[in-house]
Amino acid sequence: MTPTHTPPFWSPRDDVIARAALAVLGLLAVLGTSAPTQLGAQITVSTVSINSAGNDSTFAAGDDINVTVTFSANINNWDNRPAPLNLTIGTDTVVACSSASCTGGNSVGRFGTNWLEFRYRVQQNDLDADGISIAANAMSSVNFLVGDSNESVNTSLTAISNSAAHKVDGTLGFPKVTGVTISDAGTDNTYVLGDTIAVTVTFDSTVAVAGTPQLALGIGTSTRQASYASGTGSTSLVFRYAVVAADTDADGLSIGASALTLSTGDTIRLSGGTKDAILGLGTNAIANSATHMVDGSQSPPGVSGVSVASPPIGDTFERGDTVIATVTFNRAVDVTGTPRLALTIGSATKYATYASGTGTALLVFRYVVVTADVDTDGLSIGATALALNSGTINVAGGTVNAGLGLGSHAISNSAGHKVAGGTFTAASVSDVSLTSSPAVGTTYGRDEQIEVEVEFNRRVAVTGTPQVALTVGAATRQAAYASGTGTRTLVFRYTVVA
Repeated sequence: MTPTHTPPFWSPRDDVIARAALAVLGLLAVLGTSAPTQLGAQITVSTVSINSAGNDSTFAAGDDINVTVTFSANINNWDNRPAPLNLTIGTDTVVACSSASCTGGNSVGRFGTNWLEFRYRVQQNDLDADGISIAANAMSSVNFLVGDSNESVNTSLTAISNSAAHKVDGTLGFPKVTGVTISDAGTDNTYVLGDTIAVTVTFDSTVAVAGTPQLALGIGTSTRQASYASGTGSTSLVFRYAVVAADTDADGLSIGASALTLSTGDTIRLSGGTKDAILGLGTNAIANSATHMVDGSQSPPGVSGVSVASPPIGDTFERGDTVIATVTFNRAVDVTGTPRLALTIGSATKYATYASGTGTALLVFRYVVVTADVDTDGLSIGATALALNSGTINVAGGTVNAGLGLGSHAISNSAGHKVAGGTFTAASVSDVSLTSSPAVGTTYGRDEQIEVEVEFNRRVAVTGTPQVALTVGAATRQAAYASGTGTRTLVFRYTVVA
């Protein structure tokens, strides 16, 4: 029988090792024999591009500015990377984001295998007239996942400076203030107690108003609110404030750039639309307007002058003549009803009634002389002659009554304004003159005007179109009335024909 035995160099331990080796070889066979991933050249920025700003090359409020950055190799798992991209808009730096984890931005872009889209949504206060800029270091450095490893990427990019094709104006389409004007403060440039300060704010497009917006007025050291009064559906809004006794401003009121404000529920927006108006006044703000001072301690409007027009002939009003008296106030007044002015003619009192002037500082009163009126030393107008006669005379735009006393402006026995109602001198021609001259030499050419002045012995009133007959050669031509009613001299003109 042949003996059987185990070689002396093999042991049970060796058997275990051999089995383990076979197991490893089997695992390698399953996994394959590829080498581990090796990192290649450093990843860099290949291109930077900005989306179109439209036909006018300008991004408006609500538009998205999308900056696409393309890399030299693929990047993965970008959605969890917070890196922002800084954009320069005007003098401000804003953040554009490509992932939801980015902070400081207002919108989120997209990403792909080798590109990132950074997005910023334009706000109403964004403005860049010469185009946005992107600095070379605008994108933060982060680790990108390349294969199984994080690799630092060179995020430097080619800077973009003031891209003219990518301007920004967040105010486009929103109504903007183009002007601010203040109502007249009167001949002394001063608003007094009861005066209404009316301020008109003009927009570049029609606006609709809801509620009662306010406009802050700087009066001295105080801020007063002028309330919206009218203008919805137009481009001009009117705000009003009535001066009170405590108001004083010796160097003129002011209206700041942020004076226009809205309370809860108030709106000023584009008519028929939803775009809210931009309330800032900008360069239209007004600083210490010297023509708009305020003194609430001053009295209401008062009479500053009284005058009577000359009689139509000589120094005497005759029957049928109109006595025209003018009362001037130191600031504009509003008139309702028919105030009157008492005239003393001889021993009688006659009343000149209000005729015109409301909204101005000058009121006109008229009286027609009758047969019984006689005053040989001139009519008079007493200090208390002005009366309301159930009407009103108030400060323009306000409710404060004007002072009616004439004071030192009263008129006593004006020798240049006698009255003789029993006399009537008919108007008659006292002179006729040719006041024009030919353009060349002594002969009028075609289309030249011949002007004739007819002088009367007294003022005349004209109705219709009187004519003066001119004898031109063997023909009669008519010069038509042109001007002069209410005076002693009437002008007539004729144009030469071929």
